[in-house]
Amino acid sequence: MFLELCIFRLQRGDVGELAAYAGQHPDQCRQTDADPDTGCMEFEIRKGRFSFRLTAPYSAERRRAASEAAKKCGVHGKDTRR
Repeated sequence: MFLELCIFRLQRGDVGELAAYAGQHPDQCRQTDADPDTGCMEFEIRKGRFSFRLTAPYSAERRRAASEAAKKCGVHGKDTRR
């Protein structure tokens, strides 16, 4: 059984990885269509070979706490120890 995927937007590397996978494993995945005007690419991929994870959006409080923790740790190269 195959699943049909229509991919509208991916990072360039992701599109390359999926196309490479289709080339290496044509029995598991194949590109069926592409629209250069919209960037949409369609693939058929064998059930069990593809997965993604949906997560609930962060609450405003959780975003604020994560932002404060990142600032304290100097994530993004900003030195906040003055």
